[in-house]
Amino acid sequence: MKCPCCHNPISFSSSLKIVNPLKYTCPQCKHQLRIDLKGLAIHFCADILGAVMTCWAIYMKNKGLDMAHPFLAEIIAGATIIWGALGLEWVNWKIASFSPIKPKSKTK
Repeated sequence: MKCPCCHNPISFSSSLKIVNPLKYTCPQCKHQLRIDLKGLAIHFCADILGAVMTCWAIYMKNKGLDMAHPFLAEIIAGATIIWGALGLEWVNWKIASFSPIKPKSKTK
């Protein structure tokens, strides 16, 4: 990923810190950027996958279904989150691109 205005590269580790991909500020040139629609869809799928796996692990823990193997639910959920959600975020980082947000016109 690069900023389309100043061509500043955005590394994978710094892309994980992007909380709101619809309004991201480039650290180099301070332009407001927005991720494209396919990147937004991949980001949303990764977020949903991570939330579902976390809820599943909590459900299994509360129901006592993981008592035979105490950390089985955590290991399965952790592996799924790492390989699923982070994998989707990596695909997003490779495929998606940013576009600058047009400033609002100041009309009276």
